[in-house]
Amino acid sequence: MGLARNYVNDEEHGKKVFIPHPFSGEPKARIYKTGDRGRRLLNGTVEFISRNDNQIKIRSQRVELGEVESCLRNSPLVQECFVTTTDSLDDGKKLIAYFVPKNTKEQHIDNLVNVIQWPKSKLNEIRDFLKSELPEYMIPSYFIPLTDIPLNSNGKVNRNQLPLPTENMYFRRDYKEPISEVEIKVSDIWKRLLKVEKVGVEDNFFDLGGHSLLVVKVQTALEKELNVEIRLMDLFQYTTVRALSQWITEKLPQEKPITLKNTSNKMVPKDNSIAIIGMSLRFPGANNPYEFWENLRNGKESISQILDDELEPASFHQDLKLSKRIIRAGGFINNALSFDPEFFRMSEKEAKNMDPQHRMFLECSWEAVESAGYNLEEIEKPVSLYAGCASGTYHTQSSRDISIADQFQQDLLSRSTFLTTRVSYKLNLTGESILVDTACSTSLVAVHMACQSLLLGQSDYALAGGISLRFPQKTGYLYEPSFIFSPDGHCRAFDKDAEGTVEGNGGGVVFLKRLSDALNDGDPIHAVIKGSAINNDGNMKIGYTAPSTKGQADVIARAQAAANVSPDSISYIEAHGTGTKLGDPIEIEALNKVFRSQTNKKQFCGIGSVKTNIGHLGSAAGIAGLIKTALALKYKEIPPSLHFKEPNPEIDFENSPFYVCSRNSPWDTKNTPRRAGVSSFGIGGTNAHIILEETPGKEES
Repeated sequence: MGLARNYVNDEEHGKKVFIPHPFSGEPKARIYKTGDRGRRLLNGTVEFISRNDNQIKIRSQRVELGEVESCLRNSPLVQECFVTTTDSLDDGKKLIAYFVPKNTKEQHIDNLVNVIQWPKSKLNEIRDFLKSELPEYMIPSYFIPLTDIPLNSNGKVNRNQLPLPTENMYFRRDYKEPISEVEIKVSDIWKRLLKVEKVGVEDNFFDLGGHSLLVVKVQTALEKELNVEIRLMDLFQYTTVRALSQWITEKLPQEKPITLKNTSNKMVPKDNSIAIIGMSLRFPGANNPYEFWENLRNGKESISQILDDELEPASFHQDLKLSKRIIRAGGFINNALSFDPEFFRMSEKEAKNMDPQHRMFLECSWEAVESAGYNLEEIEKPVSLYAGCASGTYHTQSSRDISIADQFQQDLLSRSTFLTTRVSYKLNLTGESILVDTACSTSLVAVHMACQSLLLGQSDYALAGGISLRFPQKTGYLYEPSFIFSPDGHCRAFDKDAEGTVEGNGGGVVFLKRLSDALNDGDPIHAVIKGSAINNDGNMKIGYTAPSTKGQADVIARAQAAANVSPDSISYIEAHGTGTKLGDPIEIEALNKVFRSQTNKKQFCGIGSVKTNIGHLGSAAGIAGLIKTALALKYKEIPPSLHFKEPNPEIDFENSPFYVCSRNSPWDTKNTPRRAGVSSFGIGGTNAHIILEETPGKEES
């Protein structure tokens, strides 16, 4: 075994960890200080004892206790905290969070000197706060509120005075007793495997300390004792006793079909079709729709590798321990800082202080209108704007001191809050100007809201889209196992080797008009929006950041109902398709639920993901999928979804309505219009789905 000589460009740190070997007879022999505690046995073997720092492993996942503590301290309900582990339970380590609440009266629990009673609703708030910031395996199983954190004379935490957790301190919601036979059986299995005294129907398996290893045992026990086939994915989806019991009771083959109907009380116009009459974009490798289409149809991946001389500095580069996990790849925008302030009647100072996201979105909005053959100064009717952008990082790169007045102006020109109103001001748009922020689904939600504005007569024209530009662009990203980002800079949606997506930069805008008006006015029509829907998952899922089969299925069904189309008339799905092992199967499961409610046909509908081409554009992800699909309808071709070789083993494509479009092919249909669905799902649970159709009646010139 060889040992490195030193750290590159960090000799001082190298001297601390590459140290002389105390047990070797060789004069220059060295050993590496790993940060572990151990002991040398008589036979020369070094026995590992534990880490010498605060890094531990929970279910094979590395956890920095300090990171959990830092996040917990950020909760508005926590004054001070200490996080440690317990090994007393025979199912492995569990995290314990001791904390001092803010502004609470001290009500002691009997026999525990410094433990206080605290409302469960407050504990729920703290846990939900952590779940929005940390992965599931870093969420403590026990939350113990104390009057104070006991300290030794030297100022360190006195672990001996910390009360040991008991079962009744285990995190749980208010107890509701199981009633039905299935609820009782599920509850009994959970109690046995989780080693808790009671489990209520509203208790969440993962809130009670469940994890992926225990899920396998639950699956085995349920199948054996209830004689029902259950997939692991189902247990990640139905996470409470009530939800799982309802699903088991109904049984998968006998599930009620999803009813495609309009659940809104609002009147919907007889013709609710919206025409896409203009488009503009800045995507990796493409500055306009034509370049983008050529890249798509030729199967070009526009993810770039970052060369040594291109790598820009970032905070996570400082930690050399992380260097092997930095993935030098991403979807980048060339000339992202280029801008013509004079064209938009701006001063150089105003343009310099404006976030490049705002500048680029302003350009795209103007271009989208121009591409439809319109001059904004000649449009007499109101034009609305719905859009969103990523949190700005451009000005955070500057450390110069500026006056309060200049800071105020910089905020006005750079905060995401002012994206739409700034564009409306510069382009004199007098319709609605609404900022949308639903994370990854932002831009598709914006399109849905713009369509609603047009259908309700609140606007006659509407711009909709989103943008995401991170600065500096070429920093790479930090790979974290089991997280959403790919370990090699490639997105392999629906493939067995899929391990995540890649960050991308870009933005896009569509110019919309009621179809009837567009036909009357002779506008160019790229594609038609037949119907759309948005919703939220609620809490019927593993955690705040997780996807939901039910939520996705519901929004797809509602969009099809709004479009008044049947699933078997749809021949392509532009999926959210992040290329994650859990997310991809859940997305296909949701689609199966909707399509199988009305058809048993197999593999008649293609599916793909633009993230395999350009990466995940964050706030602009949905508009990228929409523009891709509109171009495919316009040119009557389905472009390939890249890097697909073998399907994810959790997805049974052969018996589903879907097949992955792995090569460019003509978009042929028999006696029905070319029709597609476009999905975009945001972290936090806001989902959007849009039904697109080809231009009616005539060939696009």
